[in-house]
Amino acid sequence: MIVSDRFHKCAETKRMKDGSIQIHCKRGLWSVRGHDEDFVEREAIHYWQQYLSDGEYDTLLEPTGRSADNG
Repeated sequence: MIVSDRFHKCAETKRMKDGSIQIHCKRGLWSVRGHDEDFVEREAIHYWQQYLSDGEYDTLLEPTGRSADNG
């Protein structure tokens, strides 16, 4: 599955010792873990999109050097 650069700016993927995949939000808002990599990625994108639509990642995704307060 192809995932956008925007998603990768907001999430990190780790392979765990038990072979499972964990994708978690860099802001600590959500985490998904499982052995089916495609399923984990789909679920992670689902959670990310919900928080993205709520504006939770606006400052994280802004161009470098700008913030919501001075833009």
